[in-house]
Amino acid sequence: MPAITAAQQKLFGIALKIKRGNLPESYSPQAAKLADTMSEEDLKSYAHHLITTKPDSKHPPFPGAEWNEQTHRWHHPKYSLPNKMVKALIEYIKTNA
Repeated sequence: MPAITAAQQKLFGIALKIKRGNLPESYSPQAAKLADTMSEEDLKSYAHHLITTKPDSKHPPFPGAEWNEQTHRWHHPKYSLPNKMVKALIEYIKTNA
């Protein structure tokens, strides 16, 4: 079962490194407790998942933001630029810089 947020994934990854002996227990007391109570397989199942497929938190970073599963980013539908416009702006900046 993967972690829900990127912060959880990071915590389980640190716990896995502590369990394997790659990090000292003093690096993170909370992760050290997880390493003591969970098996290596469980820690691996929580930590090993693409971080880009999850938002950094369950809550949007600004009001009205929505999580886009295709781009794996938060965006605001009202203020989002179409992809063609972004490419045109980049080309314009490159040619006029």
